[in-house]
Amino acid sequence: GIDQLEDLLRRTEEDRKQRVEEMLAVFSEKLLGVAHVSPGEVERWVDLETVKANQTNVDNRKAAEDLVSRLRVQSLERHKTRRTEWAEGMLRWRQFRHRYAVSVVKTRIASEEFVHPGELKDVFTRVR
Repeated sequence: GIDQLEDLLRRTEEDRKQRVEEMLAVFSEKLLGVAHVSPGEVERWVDLETVKANQTNVDNRKAAEDLVSRLRVQSLERHKTRRTEWAEGMLRWRQFRHRYAVSVVKTRIASEEFVHPGELKDVFTRVR
């Protein structure tokens, strides 16, 4: 889930940073091989590009952290909603069970078994 995404984003950014560093190293070597470019100019250019790459790295990490944070909040909110829905469903189920049990008892109490019990009929028959 979210942890795997966070790990993937971190690894991707580390890989991107490594590739940029490798490309800058290769490019600076090639520039130094060109006779009309001084080593000082190459170093300044590499420094400038390194600063840009580092800023991109920082921006990407902030964006990834923000994304992961929002996903975690959203996941927690969804969990809270599902938990509330489950609790409400359990309450409805218990109320239904209660109403059903009460109706069964009322029906039995209203039946012949309790209204005119057999022993009471026998007593009344003998008394008459």
